Amino acid sequence: MPDIYPKFEDIIYGSVGKPNLKSVFFKHGEAAYEDPVLIKSDGLPTYHLANVVDDHHMKITHVVRAAEWMSSTPKHIVMYNAFGWEPPAFAHVGLLQNDDRQKLSKRNMDLDIGSLRENGIFPEALVNFVALLGWSHSRGNDFMTLKDLEGNFDLKFTKGNTIVNPAKLNFLQKKHAQIIMTQNGPSFEPIIDQLLAVVQANPRFTEDRKEIADDDPIDGRGLRQYAAAVLRAGVKQYTTVPDFYSDHRYFFLPLWGNRSSGVEKVQNNEDSYDDCIAFYARHIADLSPDQWTTPSLTQKILDISSEIPNSELAKKLRAKAEDPESEPEPGGERLDEKGLVSLMDAKAAHGALCHWLRWAILGGDNGPGMADTMALLGRRISLCRLHAAASMIKD
Repeated sequence: MPDIYPKFEDIIYGSVGKPNLKSVFFKHGEAAYEDPVLIKSDGLPTYHLANVVDDHHMKITHVVRAAEWMSSTPKHIVMYNAFGWEPPAFAHVGLLQNDDRQKLSKRNMDLDIGSLRENGIFPEALVNFVALLGWSHSRGNDFMTLKDLEGNFDLKFTKGNTIVNPAKLNFLQKKHAQIIMTQNGPSFEPIIDQLLAVVQANPRFTEDRKEIADDDPIDGRGLRQYAAAVLRAGVKQYTTVPDFYSDHRYFFLPLWGNRSSGVEKVQNNEDSYDDCIAFYARHIADLSPDQWTTPSLTQKILDISSEIPNSELAKKLRAKAEDPESEPEPGGERLDEKGLVSLMDAKAAHGALCHWLRWAILGGDNGPGMADTMALLGRRISLCRLHAAASMIKD
């Protein structure tokens, strides 16, 4: 080894190293230079030798590795020079750390690839996620396909370590899901398969969704086509199949178990909501099976909303609410300000109707817009749930 280790240029850190003597001194004052082990006693090379020889013969032009190897780089450059080989360009990047600022470890199963695969994380999303770790770019948008990365990636990494944020992976997963499901390509088919496997494993599935069974399609839809449509409708909420099924189970299962709490919530809004419900349930059924589409349902909801404020029923309820001497119905409460506004303004009436409709059809869960949801569920199931909800409120 030389008395002085060479400086080197690092793509990330610039000029690294100072021309210092690498000698160490024993007690008696005689100098000795560091002599790293290159061949182990079993005849196998150590990393210091192996990486230099292997990278040269593999014609490696750029070495990108963790910053913890920066102190060993001068040794490697010395060996390249000794062999008469041109050293590659070096770029030392920060370590990947968890929220506790500890180095990611295989022992702790940090971001275990196997578990990510089992949970349905897309390869495209994972590549996008990993490429962003410590990378500084100027696109203004972290969502990138492989083609985008090929055209934009460079070695402008930030100095220092990088905290790995799994929430970013979930965000990118949703973005890539939108591309995969919109394009309806081969990558979409395995997602449908996984969802169908989860759906059909639940024995309650057939009790409320008989019209989408493969042997009895409604409106020309089979179960697979229906599942694909549900995925596309809820793609903005998609992360993994298990999570998607849990959040959108109302498309495949009856609403047992989450109805009672919703009834109490709606009943507390007093008569105005009950009458809006009856009004809505009666008039949405005016749409024929051929008219049961997202555009028609959207327009129907708007039409009903515009009629409510001018209806005799709304006028009666407003007058009663504004009369300080009036008494609420037995078991009810006086119409509050929000309820009163919903009977005076079409926009507020629209919000009130959609709020109840979400409870009646989805059990109050979040999901796609109500017109999209009813179009997906189909006319029979939608009307059954609407009438069941109205009956439960009146009981």
